[in-house]
Amino acid sequence: YQRRVRGFNQKKMIGRLVFFLLISLVTSTLGDSKKFNVRPGVDETVILEMGEFACKFSYSVTGGTSEEWQMTFEDDGKQFYCVIYRDRSFLFFKQFSAELVGKHLTEADVLDPHEVYIPFNIKNNAVVPNNGWQGSIGRIFLAHTYQRTEL
Repeated sequence: YQRRVRGFNQKKMIGRLVFFLLISLVTSTLGDSKKFNVRPGVDETVILEMGEFACKFSYSVTGGTSEEWQMTFEDDGKQFYCVIYRDRSFLFFKQFSAELVGKHLTEADVLDPHEVYIPFNIKNNAVVPNNGWQGSIGRIFLAHTYQRTEL
């Protein structure tokens, strides 16, 4: 009797484990997120990978202390997008570059901490600041829109 009960519980536990493993695999392919510290005086590159694609953010900042930023990206089947942001930033960016690696950039926006649009250039599939940029960033949005195939 003990063996039957123990065997049943093990099968049930294995079934639950497989179920939760499948759920975690499905949700991880739909999107991901990464927090990182932007530190003054250090030139850095942060990369968040999703399968064969990646979101890449390179920057150099001055002033203040380090700030926690976040990078997220998702693939909803219509659009693959990456967002790099912080609600309030007090750092001065000397330079930055934001890129979708493995996807052609079809849409982009750069906003300052007050949600004001910042003009930018696209060079080699990467967003870079243009002349006259004041050094502040609040959010960078990069997207690749999938081509629709008509039947």
